[in-house]
Amino acid sequence: MKKIIVFLCLFLPLTALADYHGRVVGISDGDTLTLLTSVKEQIKVRLSGADTPEGDSRTLASSMGIV
Repeated sequence: MKKIIVFLCLFLPLTALADYHGRVVGISDGDTLTLLTSVKEQIKVRLSGADTPEGDSRTLASSMGIV
């Protein structure tokens, strides 16, 4: 059991470091975008540390001049 836990602790963080290359095909919020890879796979990417209004907030509407 200890070997399994050590294995998971060592190799699970590596999946978060994967590189993706593609074209941005959509932006749903200020910090969330959709990336289209070369194999036509769509991946949602959330930018960490970006302080932007969410899609359902009043600040988004006011920042777009809709109010």
